[in-house]
Amino acid sequence: MVYVICYLEIIFGYLFVKSKFISLKQYCIFTSVFFIGIVGLRNIYLGITDTSIVYIPRFNNIYHYGWDYTVSIDKDMGFQIVTYIFTKLFGNNEILYLIIMGAPYIISVSFLIYKYSKHPMLSFIVFLSLNYFSLGFTIMRQVIAMSILMVSFHYIIKRKKWKFILSVLLASLFHKVSIIFLIVYPISKLQFRKIYLGVIPLCLGCAILLPNTVKQMMLYFFKDDTRWSGHITNAITLNLTNFMICLMFVIIGIIYLRSIIKDRINVILLYMSILASSFAPFSIIIRELGRVSYIFGIFNIILLPNILMTEKNYTTRNIMILVACYIFIIYFFCFLGVDVNILPYKFYWQ
Repeated sequence: MVYVICYLEIIFGYLFVKSKFISLKQYCIFTSVFFIGIVGLRNIYLGITDTSIVYIPRFNNIYHYGWDYTVSIDKDMGFQIVTYIFTKLFGNNEILYLIIMGAPYIISVSFLIYKYSKHPMLSFIVFLSLNYFSLGFTIMRQVIAMSILMVSFHYIIKRKKWKFILSVLLASLFHKVSIIFLIVYPISKLQFRKIYLGVIPLCLGCAILLPNTVKQMMLYFFKDDTRWSGHITNAITLNLTNFMICLMFVIIGIIYLRSIIKDRINVILLYMSILASSFAPFSIIIRELGRVSYIFGIFNIILLPNILMTEKNYTTRNIMILVACYIFIIYFFCFLGVDVNILPYKFYWQ
């Protein structure tokens, strides 16, 4: 029922925007507050087990054992310090902790949609329907890092190189892998060439045909990082579902390529989608590399609406948007929601 209300709020809220009853900014703010409530008031056992077995126990340990315990955690120190500051300000209030730690991600997504989406309703539906929203239930460190990276995207568009670099470095304090986002700035300056698409089948082929070689290369690269070495050797993998979803966005981008290359922002978004599709196949070797693809894949929530809005025929454009909304909503209720353990929704106290 909670997710039905979510979709109704997204759809009818946007109708209010189109009827000029409320502004787009008000729509995005209200949707943000609604989503923050869902993420923050969730039962800690929703989603994958990270919250219940990692974040909440560590939060309580930081509350009880203080600064010495905080700095003893050799893992993304920015997140641990923020948690320590929270315990000093608010004690061990777990619900408030989940709300405050979940808010930056939702706010950044809404900012991204408000600033760059040509069809905010579809962007919010894509965000909720794919795994991007449910990430907020699970990988708290990474989504905070992603929230900073979404802000850094603004600096790419404005060509503010040093602000972009500093924001990525800040994100890396919450999740080290965020540092890979630095490659986006030089890539954003490239004129699009179809040959760039070749990196996708190349990465897919390496993931399927050379898994042991990829593992050995990763082990060599992360030989001094015990955490990543553990991820590589523990044999936890995913399937190619995320890759197929990322590839779908790239294919749609190729279909509308002539329209996309007229807009620099859309070209950069297409590059992001290509990067997401390139990293996603490696999840069949190392699960965490699949998570790396989300750093780039989150921008698909902007790419798809912007692509569809380039369709010149008004009727065709609206039909495609309606069909897309229908497909994503069905996918969420029939497949994703149960698969990632966020359906049915349960509140913290249930």
